[in-house]
Amino acid sequence: GGISCGYKNSVQEKGLPDETYPGTGVALVRINGTSIHNNKTLQVDAVSTSLSSTNCFVLQSGNSMFIWIGNTSSYEQQQWAAKIAEFLKPGVAVKHCKEGTESSSFWSALGGKQDYSNKNATQDVVREPHLYTFSFRNG
Repeated sequence: GGISCGYKNSVQEKGLPDETYPGTGVALVRINGTSIHNNKTLQVDAVSTSLSSTNCFVLQSGNSMFIWIGNTSSYEQQQWAAKIAEFLKPGVAVKHCKEGTESSSFWSALGGKQDYSNKNATQDVVREPHLYTFSFRNG
């Protein structure tokens, strides 16, 4: 029962491909944001061209779990990636790899190493809120 069951039944009845998170397959999840207040998690295509130096990624391949740390990713992204990995596969040992130190099994899970974005893209800046008062009075 429930919404997920209804979704799966609808997909099956219509003969559509089920593109939901595969608990035992290969999945790549991008973690981006600039603070604990705006981190976002999104499943992306599980290919190396999806990687970006400005983000962290969680890669699940069967029973293996990797956290890929882009060279310009933030500490908050790295912490969020660890939480997402634990949520997806509780209790599984996670292999951390910084950009440039990836194992052959990491690249194999993504179908081989290819070029990806390593530009220092500008991320949204989070600023403390300010309250301003404006007046058109003279004097």
